[in-house]
Amino acid sequence: MKELALNTFGVGGPAAVLVQLMLIAVVGWLLSAIASSARQGKVANYINIVTVFVSLYLVVQTVWKAIQAVAGIAGLN
Repeated sequence: MKELALNTFGVGGPAAVLVQLMLIAVVGWLLSAIASSARQGKVANYINIVTVFVSLYLVVQTVWKAIQAVAGIAGLN
């Protein structure tokens, strides 16, 4: 079971991006809350925007790897 979890959620595993997205969301929310409480609304908005774009980048990168893997299996590579 431990080996399965390491292969799935470990570095380079297919579900590692889920862990990264969760960490990015939590850190973005925390930084945004701190900036908002310090009355820095613009900074909080910038943090939210950066969080969204980084998350989108990770998703697009993961989808691209999946497309390449399917193309490799289908012999279209």
